[in-house]
Amino acid sequence: MIGGTSRRRRLALAAAVLGLAVLGVAGCGDDDGPGGPTVARVGSERISLDDLRRYLDANMLDDPDAPLEGADADRVRSRLFDALIEERLLADEARRRGIEVSEQEAEHSLHGDAPAPDDPLDDRPDVGFDVEEVPESTYVEIRRRLMVEKLQAEVLRELPPLTEDEVRAWVETHHDRLQPGEQLELRALAVPSVVEGKRIQREIARRRMTFNEAVVQHRQDPGQGTPFTVAVDTLSDTVREALETVKPGRTSDPLELNGEIYVFQLLARHPAANRSHEELMELARQEMQTNRRRQAYAELVGSLERTTRVRRYTRRLPFTYVADTPGQD
Repeated sequence: MIGGTSRRRRLALAAAVLGLAVLGVAGCGDDDGPGGPTVARVGSERISLDDLRRYLDANMLDDPDAPLEGADADRVRSRLFDALIEERLLADEARRRGIEVSEQEAEHSLHGDAPAPDDPLDDRPDVGFDVEEVPESTYVEIRRRLMVEKLQAEVLRELPPLTEDEVRAWVETHHDRLQPGEQLELRALAVPSVVEGKRIQREIARRRMTFNEAVVQHRQDPGQGTPFTVAVDTLSDTVREALETVKPGRTSDPLELNGEIYVFQLLARHPAANRSHEELMELARQEMQTNRRRQAYAELVGSLERTTRVRRYTRRLPFTYVADTPGQD
């Protein structure tokens, strides 16, 4: 009896495992549907591979002269994948709050020549634009985006107004940045040697090569060739003197900095700012409002992520997913 009971238990366990395996296979099959494989689920909502591809096509703005490749492209696509998931989270929250988008609003967004909804100053005639002419997937995405925009506007309206004392304190804390001295807009390219730096400088001067092409040839890290702005008074004497005679659009002589050789392209010179107190206050107010919007948006997304189950099926993506935070997958 003991052996029989043990055998029955083993059979029952095997049956249970087999049943789970069958359910698992069925679940994987159910994940494939309209638009191809499921790449993510946000609550009960499914994101298909086609959904992701349309989102990437609409938002992946690439420089044709220096296209993203390899790990750089994977990193950008990964962040756009995350942004698509955030958009679905926010759209779901908008529906929960009862936020709606009318057909007229969607029509206006899809067709810029259509009269703006409920705008008494817009006296243009109705052009009779038919939303049925637009693919259903595009129409759904437009309505979802408008819902998210309405939700964001609702969240921002809940923020308390800034006080004059808060804005004044911001100006005092960030005065040097709000009222900067002369600034240079630059691009930097790390090269293996002074000889190679001089060759690049010469080829660019002779118009045999562009700076973008040089970046592609020497792409060693994601920061190569990325434009940045720097205050002149923060530069070392060596760099400042080397850039004094460089004209916008031209490149500098190779410079050795901290053991690395760089060639700089000067994009523009910006003279020292001379803003009035009122201008500084307005600039500070804009910065503070932007920061508060960004914080409110991050807090909203964070709260939704904590209360909504989000699943990323990263092995089904057409690129290598790069997590933005440790443990994210």
